[in-house]
Amino acid sequence: MHQYYNYVTDKIVFGQHTRVSLWGEGRDFTFDAVLAPAQALPALPHGGRDRLALLTCSAQISNIVDSPIGVIPVTRDEVSDEWRAAPGNGSKIIEGEIYRPKGAYNLSVQKGLPVGVQVVTQPY
Repeated sequence: MHQYYNYVTDKIVFGQHTRVSLWGEGRDFTFDAVLAPAQALPALPHGGRDRLALLTCSAQISNIVDSPIGVIPVTRDEVSDEWRAAPGNGSKIIEGEIYRPKGAYNLSVQKGLPVGVQVVTQPY
């Protein structure tokens, strides 16, 4: 129980520091909203992220600090195989889960799926 209490306390402190850094408190500026990628890829079909929770880390942080989030589609996936042909640009393990022949990013299924941005605002 003591570990859980410490975890909740740390979460609250982290949330307070994050809200002050984003939304200001006694500062000369504040943001009305923050635009961020909804995830690191265009939308995946349902079940496509079962091993790729890291793709949604920006949304997870916003949820931890209790900031409201909305995701807005801004374009559609035009389906490209360019990334597969490029040299490694990140974690080989994650790239394999995404781009291998039976990976999460399936060119035949992705076409036309939305690519969105998340709008993060102040807690109200």
